[in-house]
Amino acid sequence: AAMLVLLPAETGRNPVDNLTEALTLVPELQTETIVVGVLQGVDVVYLACRTGMRPIAIQYQIGMRLPAHCSACGKAALSLLPESQVVERFRNQDLLVRSTGQKRALTDLIDELEVVRQRGYAFDNEEVAPGMVCYGAPICDVEGRPIAAVGVSCVKAAVGDDDHTVYAEAVMRLAKHLSRTY
Repeated sequence: AAMLVLLPAETGRNPVDNLTEALTLVPELQTETIVVGVLQGVDVVYLACRTGMRPIAIQYQIGMRLPAHCSACGKAALSLLPESQVVERFRNQDLLVRSTGQKRALTDLIDELEVVRQRGYAFDNEEVAPGMVCYGAPICDVEGRPIAAVGVSCVKAAVGDDDHTVYAEAVMRLAKHLSRTY
């Protein structure tokens, strides 16, 4: 299936064009797995992935789809949509946590997205895969509209309390660098 990436027509750019360059500006993420994804319906579709030095529970591939309500990239992108659009997307969906199969309430997702909006990043605490955590932040165009999201995936056991803040701040900085190219 063809993948559509909706970008402002005048840019002619893709959210991954400057990923390698932007990563040099965020040294904290040099050894970690980095992904860029776009929302497509209720999923996030990955446009780019750079495998890190530590093996993680998921082997990302370009074109891979994951449930947006579980993944850090998906939640980061969803957080900038109006609540009505989020409700419309997920109204007839079973919000199952990918790693456990547990059902999640749409109201819980809406509440989490509000927290994501306020702090600037999303967190996946073993929702996609056991033993893996991810941090994600939205990539926006010049008018602040979300066009994609960037995420960093880590082995949960390797992330200490101090690292949590480091990864969260680093992924937000990386998203800002990528957003500036628009």
